[in-house]
Amino acid sequence: MRLMIIGEGVERPKLEALSVKLNLSVKIIFTGYVATPEKVIGLFDIFAISSDTEQMPNALNEAMAASLPIVGLSVGDVKHMVSAENKKYIVSAGDDSALIEAITTLSNDKEQQKMIGAANLNHVKKLYDRKDMYLKYAELWGI
Repeated sequence: MRLMIIGEGVERPKLEALSVKLNLSVKIIFTGYVATPEKVIGLFDIFAISSDTEQMPNALNEAMAASLPIVGLSVGDVKHMVSAENKKYIVSAGDDSALIEAITTLSNDKEQQKMIGAANLNHVKKLYDRKDMYLKYAELWGI
C-alpha cells in the first residue's frame, strides 16, 4: 500500500519530515502541484479527503466519476455528495481514529471498493452531470 499526496500546502514540509522520521518515505509519494489531476486520479484505489473545511469540493465529483470510493471528513457537503453506499466512510471531523479506521477497513476490502466505486459513478452521473449544471446556470442567469 502507498499513499499519494497531491498538491502543495503549508503542511507539506512537516509531512515530509514526519514520513522520514517514521521511516515511511518509501511508501508516501508527494507529487506537489499537478496541473491535470484527472490524469492521475485513476491510479488510486481510494480517494481520501482530509480537509477540515470544505463546501462542495469538485475533487469529490472527479473521484466519483473515476469510480472511486471516498474516505473523508464530514465537513461542508462532503457526506451529502457521496452515494448512500459510501456514507459510512465519511467520518466526523476531528476524529482521527475514525478516519484511520475507515481508510484501513476500506483499503483491505477490494470488493467493497469496487461496489462503492460503481455506486459513486452512478450517483455522480445522476446528480452532478455537467450538462444539467450548465442548463441550471443558464436558467438562473436568464440565458
